[in-house]
This record gives sequence, structure tokens and C-alpha cells, in this order.
Amino acid sequence: MVTHPFSRRFLLALLLASAPVHGQGEGAPTMVNAANPATSGSLAPDGPATARSASDGAIITRRDARAITLKIPAPRGMIVDRVGEPIAQNQIAYQVALQYRQFENADREFVINWARTRLNALHPLLPGVSPKTDDELYDHYRHRRWLPLLVSGQLGEKEARELEPKLTSGLVLHPVYRRFYPHGEVAAHIIGYSGSVGKLPTGPINFNEPLWEESEGRAGFEKLFDRQLTGDPGMKKLIFDENGNNLLEEQVKRPRPGGTLVTTLDLKWQLLAEKTLREGCRRGAFVVLDVVTGEVLVMASRPSFDLNGFIPGINETTYQALKDDPSTPLFGRAFQSAYPPASSYKPVVALAALNGGVVTEDSTIYCPAAIAIGNHVFNNWNKTPEGDIDVKRAIARSCNTWFYQVGIRTGPSVFLGLSRRLGFGERSGLPLIGENPGLVPNDEWMLKYEKRRILDGDTANMSIGQGSLLATPLQVAQAMAGIANGGALPKLHLISQVQDIRGRV
Repeated sequence: MVTHPFSRRFLLALLLASAPVHGQGEGAPTMVNAANPATSGSLAPDGPATARSASDGAIITRRDARAITLKIPAPRGMIVDRVGEPIAQNQIAYQVALQYRQFENADREFVINWARTRLNALHPLLPGVSPKTDDELYDHYRHRRWLPLLVSGQLGEKEARELEPKLTSGLVLHPVYRRFYPHGEVAAHIIGYSGSVGKLPTGPINFNEPLWEESEGRAGFEKLFDRQLTGDPGMKKLIFDENGNNLLEEQVKRPRPGGTLVTTLDLKWQLLAEKTLREGCRRGAFVVLDVVTGEVLVMASRPSFDLNGFIPGINETTYQALKDDPSTPLFGRAFQSAYPPASSYKPVVALAALNGGVVTEDSTIYCPAAIAIGNHVFNNWNKTPEGDIDVKRAIARSCNTWFYQVGIRTGPSVFLGLSRRLGFGERSGLPLIGENPGLVPNDEWMLKYEKRRILDGDTANMSIGQGSLLATPLQVAQAMAGIANGGALPKLHLISQVQDIRGRV
């Protein structure tokens, strides 16, 4: 939310970029042919109209004028949680720019000296001023002096406000929209980030070129829902006389902001989950589902990364450091990584055994400290036998030896078949990039990769969520939701709706 008057002033400049204003002559660009702009292929005569020439005040018809249309990039739509709290939004950023005037004596040396004087004055005020060659400085004046020549990176509001009164004539602050993620690392692996489509053109002004850099989704929701978030660009028409003087700027079409992507996430719960992971472990994941609706309320992975580090762009060194980090912060563990589900899988085996009549709610099986299966001894985590226990006690105590026996009696084809019906071994259907399908092995898989069929030892291992069985945290959460629903697997959702600027779906 922009509240400071400094920001509001520049926000108005962006929103009214297409408002009609009378040209002042000194902002007029030289088009493709500086000597004769009328020969430019990017200039096209328009319908009859009148405009006043800035050079001598004469009234000319638009039939004698030339026009060019520029694109006004639409503000990118927001990404919000289930109650409208922003997760991705836009801020106003600023870039210092050279704003040329119309010079009477516009020879190359004069123009370059004029620009260099201003850039030299800027260097002590702002580190990292973009280097410009003499050719770049002069060519911009020749071809596009109406448009600002950007000479700095993006500045925040505080920096820009402090810098503005120190800028010499000819240097201006150019407002642009910048993507902003108010919670940085939160839900980074599913929200994703956006980036610039490409640098602004140089040389002659082309029909329908953008007034400032356009952005596109590069990862996560930003990429998957790029079309809905991008919006519809506007158009601005510049009208010039035969000498290339700017006569008029008029609105042709106002940009329409992109849609608001409403997720099912609960930001308060998401923040709590991220805090819990941050304080409790170096690596992990957190998934919370509504077991009835299938809405994903929380999906968090640790370690994560700050999405704002990719805005407006990330340098190769920093990006390579993230890729080389042994903790793999770019990897979304909640859905991109599959692990042996361990004891979280035991309820699946218990349900398969109950459904198959291998056990009942009240029947008991002995829980020893260890059990021999074939030529191997399989241990319980507890070195002391726990006696005869029922299924509820077996789950509560997580007795490995109880599940070894029940898994073998039930049979791998039965509990692995139930696993598939509960969502293991396949992608969820959610809009997630790089989702891991996990693995539910069968005899064919075992023959191909282990050169044998599933043996009792394999069955025992998988009965406690070990061995070749692999699942993502998201799959485990979905399976638990299915069990809580009496075996009915809910269809998962991460997106609630897409709203237009008026809140209409």
C-alpha cells in the first residue's frame, strides 16, 4: 500500500501514463531517420485532426502529422491468501534517468558533453551508475530523446526521496512497477517469482514497444498463472509534426491490471509453520490440508530463499551460490522431494489389514523387541517387548514388530494397492512445478531395479514406511486426509479463484 506523498505522486505518474497532454516540443524524439522522420516505417498518418505545432504555434491537421503508438505495460496482478492478505504485490521503484531536451545546436559533441556533465554529477550521489558509451548517449538523443534514458538500477522509496533534491537539471526519477513479496521466504517454492522479459529497445522507436520493461512469471504460480496475472496492456499515441516535434500525447487505451490470484493458503498458519520449521530443524516440510474440502492451507519447506532477491533480477554469482548450497534452498521439500514415509505410513498398513479382516479393532498381536524374518532379524525401536496390543495401541506405540507381522499377513499387493488409491505414487494434480510422483514399487519394478520380486523382508520394511517406498510430505498429508474421510480421498486445491480488478471472478 502506497501512503507517502512522494510515492503517491509517482504512482499517479504511472497510472496516468496514458492521459492526454500537450507536447512541449523539447521532448520530441527523432524517429528512424533523424533528417526526415516522415520516412520512418514506424510512423503512420492518422485520421483528420488538429494540433498546434510547438515550434511556431501554427495549427496543422493530423493528416499532415505523423503518429506512433507505444505499449503501456499493465500492472501485474496480486497473489493473495484465502482472505486476501498479499503474498505477491507491486511496489513503486525508481530509476534515475537522463531526460534530454530539444537542443537548437544538437551536434554530437554538444549532446555527449551535456549528458556526461550530468552523469559525472550523479556518480558521487549514487554508486553503480550504469556506464554509457558516447554512441549510446548520442544515439538515444537522435532516435528517442522523448523517452528517458535509464542510468541506474531500481531504488526504493527512501533512497529516491533522499536523492531527488540533489539531482541536477536533466536527471529525473523514473517510476516503475516492481514486484514485491512482503514475506520474503514464505511459500517461496510455490509462489515463485517474476522477472523482466528483456531490456528496453535502443535505436529508432518501434511501433508498440513498451514504455518500461515488461515482466513475466519465471517460477511457481507466477509462471503457471502468468497469463491471468499479466493483464491487458494499454496504448499511448504520440503525434509529431513533419520535423519530429512532439505535438500531442493522447490516450488510446488504458491498461487493465492483471487478475488477483486467490490461493487457499492461510497466511497466518503459513507464517507459523515457517517459524516452527525455522526454529526446529535445518531441513523439513510442513503441509496442512482441510480434510473435507481438500484445500491446502499450509505448504512450507525449509530451507527456503527470499523471493525479493530475484527482483528485478538476480546476478549469476548469487544464483549459482543458491544452486550450489548443500542445503538446497531452491528445492521445495514439501512436494519436490520424495522420502521413505517411515511411521507416517503405518496407518495405511493398519487400514489395509482392517479392510482385509487380517485384524479387527479389538484383536491383539504380540509386539516383541525383535522378530526373525527369513535369515534376518528385524528389530523394534523399543528393546523391551510390549506384549499383546491392538491396532490402536500399535499405532500409538509405533510398534515396528507388530507392523512387520501384519504387513506380511496382509500382503504387499493389498496395502500397496490401497496406497495408490490414497494418492501415493502419482502427482497430486495441483499447479506445482517439479512435483515428485514418489514411488510405490511392485514386482515388475523390483525385477527391473532389484533383480528380484518382493520378498517378505521387503514387505516388512515397507510395512513401516521404509525400503523402496517413497512419498512426498504432500502425499502423506493427502493420504491422512483420505483416512480421516473414511477412505474417500479429497481432491486437493491450491487456487480458490482469479478475480478481476473489481473483485469479480
